[in-house]
Amino acid sequence: MFNKHISEITFEDVYQLVQERKTSPNRYLEYQMPGMDAVSYLEDLESFESYLAQQTSAFANTQGGWLIIGVDAQQQNIPGIAPQLNKLTIEDWIAQTLLLNVDFKLPYDITSIAIPDDDNEQVVVVMHIPESPTKPHMVVADNKYFLRKEDLVKAASHQEVKDLFLNTQHQIDALDRFLYKRNLLDEENPKFGYNINSYNLYNTIDRAKKPFVLFSLIPHSPDKDKIPMGVKDFKEWLKRNSRNYQPSERAKLFSTYDIDTSLNGVTLKNIKNRNELTSYFEILNNGYVESGMSQHVAYEERAKHRDETIGIINLTNIVGYQMMLLDFARSFYELLHYDEEIMLQLSFVGVLHYTLYGFHSKYFNSRLYYFYDEYQNKYDPNFKLVEKFHPSKLTDQEILEITMRNSEKICRAFGLEQDMAFFENQIDLTNFSYFDL
Repeated sequence: MFNKHISEITFEDVYQLVQERKTSPNRYLEYQMPGMDAVSYLEDLESFESYLAQQTSAFANTQGGWLIIGVDAQQQNIPGIAPQLNKLTIEDWIAQTLLLNVDFKLPYDITSIAIPDDDNEQVVVVMHIPESPTKPHMVVADNKYFLRKEDLVKAASHQEVKDLFLNTQHQIDALDRFLYKRNLLDEENPKFGYNINSYNLYNTIDRAKKPFVLFSLIPHSPDKDKIPMGVKDFKEWLKRNSRNYQPSERAKLFSTYDIDTSLNGVTLKNIKNRNELTSYFEILNNGYVESGMSQHVAYEERAKHRDETIGIINLTNIVGYQMMLLDFARSFYELLHYDEEIMLQLSFVGVLHYTLYGFHSKYFNSRLYYFYDEYQNKYDPNFKLVEKFHPSKLTDQEILEITMRNSEKICRAFGLEQDMAFFENQIDLTNFSYFDL
């Protein structure tokens, strides 16, 4: 059961856990039966709210775990809980309760599962609360921080609270140090975006500084090795997983012809004419992923209404590739059994005075055709876009929403007032079909 995505858990999984395997509450598992009938917990919602706040915050403050509501652990049966509470679905009621009773929003996944053949139409609620990257979380009513110790929840001591804050600060510092080393922290730094691979990206643009875009997946804890297999097996996994991602299953996410192996990870290089690095896809042992490209997203073109050459940044190629990378992130971090927060960063380097193009065909009209070179990035030589997500609950809809938000921000950076890549929540696949690593 615990190896499944929470959306795939069935009542049979819970039944097996409780009645067949007879798994008792422990450091990572807690059952909650708020009452054997609806009246008991409806009459004492305050205690139920307090219990939920303490249990979930304790899991988040410790090492994460599972809370299953509607299970009587002593009797080892599953009577369930009402699917609605205070005119809200049980999931919405829990979300509201935690928002009001726990300081700082908790990360968690939740699903409610109908109990088969139940005359009362009860459900069992399954919650997964991972260790929080922003711990500690305080229960507001108690003004205390709670920890999970074995199968018990206890208030943290002063020293334990201090250690929680220090641990979070250490993770933040470690992440900042990593980004600083990768030249991804400060976009005003002249070295922003430059590393041994991005420095060598090839482009035929005849300018002193070549533009490029980096797509980075950054784990919240980049100081630990995470890849659970040897280099040979991992290379085979990469070859099997180089394509078949939305929005274009035929487009490649990376090339697997030239693979460099190092102490810290592998780099898949797309090299043409022997020495032209047209793109790369780097994966480090700590779970960091970086894809860099220049000529696939930036090129020169003759201006439509004046005799000069202008630099072009292709919007559809960028947002289409970002969707592919996010789709890849689901299977990649599932392979790593990594469920902490991931930061997606798009880094634009050397794009001052470049013009945005590659719009959805629905926006193509005579004015855009003759004057699109007026839509320039006039202010920012370098800039970055950042979004955060949890891989295990990244849905197709969330991929779309993240990409659309970034697309709209890119358009704003280049002087446009609206997103020009999406029309009715879709990019122009005919346009994207020209994208080829």
